[in-house]
Amino acid sequence: MLTRGALALLAAVAVLRGSSYLPTQIARDAFSPAFVVAVEIVLTVLVAGAFAAARGQVHAALRVIQDRPWPSLGLATALTGAPLLFVALAITDVSTGMAAILVAPAPIFGLAIGVIVGERLPWYAVVGALVGFAGVVIATGGGNAQSVTAVLALLAASAGYAAGARAIRTWFADVRFEAVALAASLPVLPLAVPLGVLGLPSAAPSAGAISALTLLGLANIGLGLVVWCALVRRAGAATALLVTYLNPPVAMLLAAALAGEALSSGEALGLVVVFAGIAMTSGALKLPRLAWTTSTSES
Repeated sequence: MLTRGALALLAAVAVLRGSSYLPTQIARDAFSPAFVVAVEIVLTVLVAGAFAAARGQVHAALRVIQDRPWPSLGLATALTGAPLLFVALAITDVSTGMAAILVAPAPIFGLAIGVIVGERLPWYAVVGALVGFAGVVIATGGGNAQSVTAVLALLAASAGYAAGARAIRTWFADVRFEAVALAASLPVLPLAVPLGVLGLPSAAPSAGAISALTLLGLANIGLGLVVWCALVRRAGAATALLVTYLNPPVAMLLAAALAGEALSSGEALGLVVVFAGIAMTSGALKLPRLAWTTSTSES
């Protein structure tokens, strides 16, 4: 059962990530994908660094990166570098609905990793993850993709989030979330240099485009990463991954609240199914507790 603190963090990440669609669209209409990713990485490092500095965790983060270089690089690649690159490369070849569907299976990837390593999984969590994913498909109305490569890229981004959550649990369980967030972004900062140079705008962008990109990097991506790391620490990796189910519903609800867009019957049904799946996966909806595991018992 989720605590109030965990629910607050889950809601905060969902709002931050779910509200990213409009600034993302504005930024990518004005800037190249490479430049957008470069700015996102730089601003994410700045936000994570600011939080680490405010809590006295910069030294701890640098020590973690120094003492655990490969896990830190893997974490930063899984949570920051790879997803931003994959989404930027794929987003022009898939519809918004299809993009939401392809990024959403992170909880399923997380459960699959658990099965591979022999963890005992409660059946209601497995069923809940599948129900939640079905809700995303219903809510978004499906979608279309013009490229198999784009589909694979978005699935890889989704798997990256699952791998990153597992990495935090496995290699950084003794590290405060502020230091984890910095370790999950700083190692890929050098990637921003060639991307920024490669995608440098040929003409001065508008103030609106600059504001959208800044908001996207600071709030939706940067602050979103910090709060998500706090959620992983507070509620666990499986719960934190449920955010990928909440992003599309939050975007729809924000559009309804701020722009007066009415929800269709399919969207409303999808929202109900999504929240039912999350309730099942998180244990908020009490069901019989059976266990599913790939390990065999000794005779």
